Amino acid sequence: MHIGILGGSFNPLHNDHIELLNYIYKKLSLDRFILIPNALPPHKTTCHVSFNDRVDMINKTVENLPYITVSMVEQDDSIPHYSFDTISELKQQFKNDSLYFCMGMDSFNYLDKWYRGLQIPDLCNLVITDRTGYDIEKSNSAVIEKLSDRIVKLEGKIDDLSDLEIIREIKNSEQPKIIYLKKEFTDISSSKIRTVFKDFYQKYSNSLQNFENFKEFDSNYYVMQNLPESITRYILENRLYAD
Repeated sequence: MHIGILGGSFNPLHNDHIELLNYIYKKLSLDRFILIPNALPPHKTTCHVSFNDRVDMINKTVENLPYITVSMVEQDDSIPHYSFDTISELKQQFKNDSLYFCMGMDSFNYLDKWYRGLQIPDLCNLVITDRTGYDIEKSNSAVIEKLSDRIVKLEGKIDDLSDLEIIREIKNSEQPKIIYLKKEFTDISSSKIRTVFKDFYQKYSNSLQNFENFKEFDSNYYVMQNLPESITRYILENRLYAD
């Protein structure tokens, strides 16, 4: 099988994540996708919401997307989790499958700063999606000089016929590739979503912190556009992002 992998804090998982998953799944004709919530991200200090709450929100969001499963490989919050180690572990679990580790251009640009980051493309295929303001040709020299000969560029349209043969070659290749997808996403801000909820809690008393009042909140637009209603309700019911 050909398996996509996307890790992150997912604090919370939002519509941009789902659009990204659907796009890569269809573009590369993958068999399944694994989401890996990180209990203790090594480069973030904003995960004040529990791992279990984040997993619950993910499960609610993907329950009608059967090709997506959630891995608990990074659930131990007593240690930081690094992508190199996680992918190495997944390779042991899926010995007969091809893995496609996904990240945005912003992350790829600083891959040399990650723990053993420049070795990740030796473990599995790397899938890079575009980000506004970044140019893969002008990436960090430490990254591009090391990995430029591994990069394969694909067009943004899912059904681009010129890409089909390239994708077949990637899947049949024994050497992992770096697949650059010329597709930008809306770049939804999880921190902005959290801020909207925090502002809502500050405006309303506990007895009024419900979905009906949230719909009337003057700053709700960003959340209502970018989160499924079921997740908005979950956040309010559990008073997440109040602090």
